[in-house]
Amino acid sequence: MPLFFIGMKTTIEEILGQVSKPTRYIGNEWNSVHKRCTMDDMRIVRVALAFPDLYEIGMSHLGMNILYHLLNQQEDVIAERVYAPWIDMEERLRHNKIPLFSLETHTPLKEFDIIGFSLQYEMCYTNVLTILDLTGIPVLARDRNEVHPLIIAGGACVFNPEPVSEFIDLFVIGETEESILDIMKRFKDLKIQRFKRQEILREMAKIEGVYVPSLYEVKYNSDSTVNCIKPRYDDVPSMVRKRIVWDLDSMFCPVKPIVPFQSIVHDRAVVEVFRGCTQGCRFCQAGMISRPVRMHSLNRLRELITPLMENTGWEEVSLLALNICDYPDIEETVSDIAKKYREKGVNISLPSLRPDNFSLHLAQLISMGARVKPTLTFAPEAGTQRLRNIINKNINQDELMKSIGNAYRAGWDSCKLYFMIGLPQETEEDIKGIVTLVKELKKIGQKINPKASIRPSISPFVPKSHTPFQWEPQERIESLRDKQKKILSGLRRIEVRWNRPEMSFLEGVFARGDRRLNEVLLCAWKNGARFDAWEETFKFSIWEKAFQEFRIDPSFYLYRKREYNEVLPWDHIDTGLTKEFLIKENKKSKESLTTPNCVFDECQECGVCDKKPDKKGTVPDPDDKMGTVPILQPSTKVRQRVRITFSKGEELKYISHLDLHRLLKRALRRANIPVAFSKSFHPHPEVILGLPLSVGMISDCELCDIFLSERMELDEFIRRLSTQLPAGFTLKEFEEIFLSAPALPNIINGVKYNVVAEFTLLVVAESRHSAEVGSVRGSAEFTLPVVQDFMSCLSKKIEEFLNQDEIIVHRKTPKVDKALNIRPLIENIECVTQDFECVTQDFECVTQDFECVTQDFSPANNNSITFEISLKITNEFSARPDEVIRSLLGPDARIIEIKRTEIKF
Repeated sequence: MPLFFIGMKTTIEEILGQVSKPTRYIGNEWNSVHKRCTMDDMRIVRVALAFPDLYEIGMSHLGMNILYHLLNQQEDVIAERVYAPWIDMEERLRHNKIPLFSLETHTPLKEFDIIGFSLQYEMCYTNVLTILDLTGIPVLARDRNEVHPLIIAGGACVFNPEPVSEFIDLFVIGETEESILDIMKRFKDLKIQRFKRQEILREMAKIEGVYVPSLYEVKYNSDSTVNCIKPRYDDVPSMVRKRIVWDLDSMFCPVKPIVPFQSIVHDRAVVEVFRGCTQGCRFCQAGMISRPVRMHSLNRLRELITPLMENTGWEEVSLLALNICDYPDIEETVSDIAKKYREKGVNISLPSLRPDNFSLHLAQLISMGARVKPTLTFAPEAGTQRLRNIINKNINQDELMKSIGNAYRAGWDSCKLYFMIGLPQETEEDIKGIVTLVKELKKIGQKINPKASIRPSISPFVPKSHTPFQWEPQERIESLRDKQKKILSGLRRIEVRWNRPEMSFLEGVFARGDRRLNEVLLCAWKNGARFDAWEETFKFSIWEKAFQEFRIDPSFYLYRKREYNEVLPWDHIDTGLTKEFLIKENKKSKESLTTPNCVFDECQECGVCDKKPDKKGTVPDPDDKMGTVPILQPSTKVRQRVRITFSKGEELKYISHLDLHRLLKRALRRANIPVAFSKSFHPHPEVILGLPLSVGMISDCELCDIFLSERMELDEFIRRLSTQLPAGFTLKEFEEIFLSAPALPNIINGVKYNVVAEFTLLVVAESRHSAEVGSVRGSAEFTLPVVQDFMSCLSKKIEEFLNQDEIIVHRKTPKVDKALNIRPLIENIECVTQDFECVTQDFECVTQDFECVTQDFSPANNNSITFEISLKITNEFSARPDEVIRSLLGPDARIIEIKRTEIKF
């Protein structure tokens, strides 16, 4: 009874088939950049831009997109991307000893010159260590040598870099697009001159905005507070001042951003309208560290938006700023976009809004003709006016109620509200105020729209560095839980979202921590801490043990009030804000005094600007221009129906059916093809794909019907569309069909697949010599053609399989495990492999009372056998070709490829 076995090889392809959302790791998205160079080219700097969170989070970050395209514009720089792999992918990489790789070229990260992290959130720190470790790079900077890449980091978190200072070689403080080219140029020169690692770091520290932690010494007092942070060398600056892009209009702004295959958190085109915020909220680190306010001119925005939409095909555009309604030309900007793109089905969205300048007219502009109204979010932050004054949130309750009413009058039926608990000087009345305010706002909405709802989100306040509240204690976990319970009890019929206090606890420790936390972070990571910002993976007990192991009391960083004269771990990082300004704001909070916005009022002398601005803004009037707004709608007229046949190749095999649908609609929009929209409540482009193709499969015969609102010559239609399709999407045939023809999914009744598989099969064959009973090891020669034995056994197995009345497969979902009989759906199975041969290898077998030999065979056709499977399509459910093959050959069969070859009508 010879044993036939096809060897299995571990590849990245195989791993991708075993993990959730493989599109996170494949790259090749629209507008991604692929540049080639030899690894030993000293004139090229290779940079891996790393985001320590999931792909769908990192791809939503504008800053990383800017750096990616800015660097790739340089002839002597190659920039590629990598994101933190999810838990299942990390396990597969480790199990198969595959180093973490870049998306563009699948190059192991350790082969790059520089790995640049974007640190936006303290809860992602363990993911930094995971990325480094999976790359084969020592996680501690002191353990790296000349063969390892330089590890750099920028982002909001680096304004207190100390808790991760032992893992990062250098930090880039401030707006990285201002300093990154200086860093690249200097690094290239030093690389060509073959400077040593420590020499490179010493030279880099001379660049403004660069902080090299190994060049600084930190001393502590007996009470564990910081005594001093001083340079180890005279030529190293004692203060590292942030870099600032002073003129936004002259700044590089990418107009061909990467368009992902899969859905991401902020799946839309993003236009940065202005930077900085001088509203002066005392809790807000983003507003403090991003000063001063710098705005794009309206003409510059127009120059950016047009190519951005043409090059992406996104169905939504977002105007980005910390306080978007402060932009003087916001209504004109929104109106421009609406007039130009509403008929193409493009929505407009705005970030969190201030109710004091959100007008009914702006609400109408956003909503007019929108296919799906974007979420409106308001951030009152506190439940009472007293507490809003303390935190300098200069809005009042009447303004908030008016703005919510404007939103519902403009057609919204839901609004989000952001609140914080645990704010300085918060009382029981402030917690009750949140409940009262939410209920009142819901009543206002339901008077206008009976379906109106309010969705409040409650987050614990976390004091951050470089803010007026950096000296304040954080609320204890037990108190926060008690406040959460009171709010939930008071809002029983309203859906309330909240963050776990334990997560805010850890965020608070690292937000105001020092260098001693590096060892805690390393310990927690070694013990399994991953994706701490994610509820399903956050394990507080790991962190508790890590703090205990190093005898570090986290309450030291959280619950004590700092004195104004205390040396803080981030005091050597200069944001431009003076400590005197922050102290003054802290003191004003204790007296419930507010500070006006210096864009519209007098300069508050925060220290960022060298002088008072020459030109003041004007406060937008929420009641201004409250007229009717013409509503534009995408066309629902259908004048032509085009059916295309296309192939879905290897490059797109991990793209889901929904992702493929989204990809095609965006390609049509980029191609400026007049697609008709449905007449439904939420109109959508009339693009109808045929039978869904499972993730991991390829096809030569996919079908799609596209309905047009204007007639086009088919040659012109194909010419336009083909230029906007990614690699792996190939148009094969096209035809115009009757508008009244049946819907494509309704006329498909069968499909054919070619399935390439490796598997184990026992075949009986006679031997020249009798084998003894027991275990036999050695070589054998065949007297009968083994291939014939194999093929006859396989044919018999297929025949017996098709003669069954029932073939049961189990499909598991999160809620149920279904047993399905797929036999009625299987029309035929045939082995179509013709050319293969057997080779003799060592064998081992246990024989009973008969003559046998064992033999591994290797088919000449890529070590695999190809089956042709014909399946029926019904309305109830479908059989999957992988289920059929594994039911036939056993669960251990390795499927190499599944290709759909025919769709039957």
